[in-house]
Amino acid sequence: MVELAKFFYIMPFVVAFSLTTKRVNKIFDFLLTGIAIFFKPILIVLFIFFALFAHGLVQDVFMTLLNEQFATIIAINTSMVLASVMGIFFTLLTIIASIGSMFIMWKLILTAPNWTLKMAGLDGNSDVFVDSLATKLERHSFQV
Repeated sequence: MVELAKFFYIMPFVVAFSLTTKRVNKIFDFLLTGIAIFFKPILIVLFIFFALFAHGLVQDVFMTLLNEQFATIIAINTSMVLASVMGIFFTLLTIIASIGSMFIMWKLILTAPNWTLKMAGLDGNSDVFVDSLATKLERHSFQV
């Protein structure tokens, strides 16, 4: 939100600077940055839902397999010491699965929107998508 507010506050100054120095291509670069800023919150929300889905999937699959494996071992075993060691091991694997799914969620929410914008070519590097969008904007703008 801060980035979006900065963009809207800076916009008139960038336009005025670009028109006075007769560098209209700076306006197009600034508009492409604005498009990337506009799509970033939408992508963050989408990847939050995807991260929740991935968390549920990892927890369900891993915990189902873990329960099935340990249920048969504990059911066969009658020793108290071995049952307590298996319980501790089961608990540690549950904690590791939770930490792993939280790491997957963290990486998806924080880095996936930037990765998606980079794949689309809106990360600041010149790309085919950016060049085609710039030429379309250039065609519909006025030249000073």
